[in-house]
Order: sequence, then C-alpha cells, then structure tokens
Amino acid sequence: MPRSASTLLQRRLFPALRGFGFYGPEVTHYGRAFRQMLYTDDTLYSPDDFSRAVQGMREGDTVISNELFSGQSAYLNAGNRSRTARRLAAAFPEGEIILILRSQTALLRSLYSMAVYAGDFQMPEDFVQFDAEESDTAGMPTYRHAERAEIYRYSPLIALFEKYFNRVHLFLYEDLRADPEGFIDRFASVTGTEYENHPDFSRKVNSSLSMLQISVLRKLNRWKDAHEATSIGKKVFRAKVRLTERYAGGKRAFTFPEKLDARISRYFAEDNARLAATHPQLTESGLFESHYLP
Repeated sequence: MPRSASTLLQRRLFPALRGFGFYGPEVTHYGRAFRQMLYTDDTLYSPDDFSRAVQGMREGDTVISNELFSGQSAYLNAGNRSRTARRLAAAFPEGEIILILRSQTALLRSLYSMAVYAGDFQMPEDFVQFDAEESDTAGMPTYRHAERAEIYRYSPLIALFEKYFNRVHLFLYEDLRADPEGFIDRFASVTGTEYENHPDFSRKVNSSLSMLQISVLRKLNRWKDAHEATSIGKKVFRAKVRLTERYAGGKRAFTFPEKLDARISRYFAEDNARLAATHPQLTESGLFESHYLP
C-alpha cells in the first residue's frame, strides 16, 4: 500500500535478496511498458507487447515493485486496480504477491500530509471522502484531489489478488516499525528467500511533517497558483516550502481531528474484523488489534 514503507523496502530489502533481480519505480512506474500496462484502456492495450517487454524479468527470480499496483485512490484512479491485477497475472502467471498493509487511519493521515506537501490546502475532513456523503445527483469528485475511504477496505483488495495469484503474502507496516529485525526475519521465512546482505533499516528514508509544518504549508499553499504563474515565483514558492520543512519543525506530530479519526475507525471496523478472521497470521504480533480494530 502507499505510505507503507515502500521506499524503504525498495531501497534496502528487495535489492538485498539473494539471487533476485529487482525493478523499482524507475521501471515499474516511469518505464513505458509499465505505464501502458497501468493506464492504457483495454481497447488500446496489447498484452503481447507487454509480455515481450518484460520477457527478461521472467527468465529468472525477480522482484517488481510499485505501490500503484494496488491502485491509486487520488482522483479515483484506483478503478484500474482489477485491470492491473489481471494484466500482471497474464504476464507473470507464476508470480507471487507481497502486500504491506497499514492502519487506514495512519495511512490516510500520511497521504494527507503528502498532499499538503505537494500543494493541497483543503481541510482533512474534505480530503477523506466517505460513501455516505454522496447523493444521487452529487456525482463523484473526479476533478479534485481526495482519497476515497472505500479503496482502503483491505478484504476486497486481498480477494482480488488471491483470485489471480496462487500465493499472496501479507505483512503489516506496524510490525516493521515496531521490530525491524523481526520483520526482516519473518519476510525471509514467509517468502522462502535469503539475503545477500543484511538489510539496514536503521536510517529513515522519508520523514513525517509535524502539526506546525502542516499548518504553515496549508496557509502557504493558498498562494501556490499565484506564485507559480512565473518561473521566479515557482522558485520562491519551493524555497518557502523547503524553509518550512527545515526550520518549522515543532514537536507535535500531525494528527487528524479526533472526530475524523473516530469516523475512519468506525468505517473500517467491520472489514478489519473480517480480515482478522480470514487471515489470522496478521494478528500474531498483537499489533493488528491495537491499530486496526476500534
């Protein structure tokens, strides 16, 4: 899932697997073949062309990683995830899925933080969209950056992968954060792999924004369009963002309003309980109950 240590895993763990080639976002997101696989409509997509493009990846043990394989919620782009799973299965019929889950409350909070860093200034309550807010005439918010809560019900996503792939390995971001060494060992055990070099998880890859930084950036972003009307304005705006990131630290971590956190927790409670029942391996560390269930 997005915001679930994907960058750390792509830089430190996957390249360390013994006997495996590794392809990260520079190929699986920015490469032409994968861009077409992710975004081209069936009427224009050629599975044979994609199959030929990835032939080299199939000739040995390979990890291909891109968080967008699980769908991209922003602007409702996650509508491509079933198509993506089907296309990946056709090209890699013996493939296995590795899926890292993260508590929906923390994941949506992190996505909001990332959106603000990128220029968004809406309030969290407007950023997270729930089913009940729609009417027959309201339409879907395809024209603005918002996260659809329904996309982060994990049971349907896991069922999708299990439909197309014989083996789906599930891990929790919370287990990685609480016990990196234990996560490294469990990953190797579950996937049947070994490490050429022991992965180093001692250094953070991406840092989080504080409550103060979010507040400052949200106010600054209201003037983003005016700043970026000129090349000089763009430079000035990015300089202000960097100064905020570097000097407006603040000790308080960013959180959603309590009311929104509670609503997110209630929204996912039923599906998360179902997930614990159908995939009990997720509950072994005890962190699933404390992070995913109300």
